[in-house]
Amino acid sequence: MYLLVEFVEDKEVAVIPDTWLDGEFAKWPSHVRSTLKTNLMVKQKTSPEKWWSSFPVRQLYQHGMYFT
Repeated sequence: MYLLVEFVEDKEVAVIPDTWLDGEFAKWPSHVRSTLKTNLMVKQKTSPEKWWSSFPVRQLYQHGMYFT
C-alpha cells in the first residue's frame, strides 16, 4: 500500500509506502540527497532504518499501486 501524506510542519506532500508510517509520524531517509534514489526506495518499499528521521504527517490518500 502507498500513502499520500502531508508533512505537518512544512506542508510538503509525498508518496510513501505504508511501512514508513508509524502512527502519526513518517520515517524518511533524510540522509539520501538524491530525489531519484528516494523515489526508488519508495517504489521498492525499502524498509526504514533506525537512523531515519521521523516527521509528523497527515495521511491524505492511500492506494495499492504506485503510479508514475
